[in-house]
Amino acid sequence: MLKDILFKMICSYLVNISWHLARTSFSEWDMIFANQAMTVAAIDRLVDYATILEIITESYRKNQSMQKTKQ
Repeated sequence: MLKDILFKMICSYLVNISWHLARTSFSEWDMIFANQAMTVAAIDRLVDYATILEIITESYRKNQSMQKTKQ
């Protein structure tokens, strides 16, 4: 029962911060969680509630930031 509550809390947290994790590929999420099983469970839960769009292009905000740094 305690495990279920903890898992639900983690899933709720992930849904709330999904915008932040969106910049990190799923393959890099192992660095965020304690083990691979927890990573897979979190991704599985998140995918149930999300639409995943993979955009392979240069970041507009990163480019703007780099241009400001050069000036």
